[in-house]
Amino acid sequence: MEWYTVLPFVALMCLVPTSDGRTPPMCEHQESYYHHGETVTYKCVTAMCFRGRKWKIVKAGCPFRDTCLENGQTVSSGECQSVQCRVNKRMTRSKLLYKLDCPWKGECMKNRETWMVSCIKYQCRVKQDTAKVMVAKKGCEWLGDNKCYKLGTKKTASCMQYQCKEDSNGALGFVLVSPGCEKIGSRGCAKPKEQWWDIKTCRHFTCVVSMDDSGNVVGTKTQDEQGCAGINNPKTCHEVGDTWLEFSRKDRTCLQYTCTTTGSTVQVPKGACFHEGECLKNGEEHEDEAQCFCRDGDLLCLGIPVTGAEGTTNKPTIIID
Repeated sequence: MEWYTVLPFVALMCLVPTSDGRTPPMCEHQESYYHHGETVTYKCVTAMCFRGRKWKIVKAGCPFRDTCLENGQTVSSGECQSVQCRVNKRMTRSKLLYKLDCPWKGECMKNRETWMVSCIKYQCRVKQDTAKVMVAKKGCEWLGDNKCYKLGTKKTASCMQYQCKEDSNGALGFVLVSPGCEKIGSRGCAKPKEQWWDIKTCRHFTCVVSMDDSGNVVGTKTQDEQGCAGINNPKTCHEVGDTWLEFSRKDRTCLQYTCTTTGSTVQVPKGACFHEGECLKNGEEHEDEAQCFCRDGDLLCLGIPVTGAEGTTNKPTIIID
């Protein structure tokens, strides 16, 4: 945008002798002389000689490239660019007013105009003689609700946590940052390698992470294995391979159970003890009794009298002083 003077004429009182000795005034311009009422056009300005004393501008425009623009005229000066001629009322000064827009896919966006493409907000910014399309805001689209979320936002779906991020190539999207598994037969989410039971079915689950060939986590899955329910307490579950003791009311003795893939197998253990509703293995200490342990079917206690073992032997409890 440039101002410049549009009056290139110099008004002089030119005394030019005539045949009768009179000297009528004339206007001079570039060593040429003009009578009253004559006009001259120079650099988009038309001036008229007024009484031979001064130049009076009668029309003014703006020089632009190889042409003259009239006052108020607007023309294109390039892609999404225009220029307008402005002349002041006294026609002593003029200016070229440039208007810049931002080219965007065949359209011209105005200064400070904003628009969305996916979850990226663009804005046209014009500064002096430069117009640029700037990124005003970035975000990620969440397919769950087709909305845009700002960078850093975390969303969870099916126990998988994702975060809105931008990669090194400028691509935006929700990236898996914390994998997890839905707890079957329970509530909440399980972390990778976490294990849990479905007490109702005695199935044992493990949360396992799935990876691609590059080692990137792409998802999770649950691995399950059928366990065995306790005999007296069905809400107690045992993994395949576990061995435990339980008292059989039918047999009035402690039985040893082993969980297999086809169910529980049972056998009579050697030297087990039954005391106050609990079965003890041969050599196992009693947790609640001080210094008491099972030996070959007898409950032995050091210095403390206890009741006789039930179901495993008819012998009284042995007290060791």
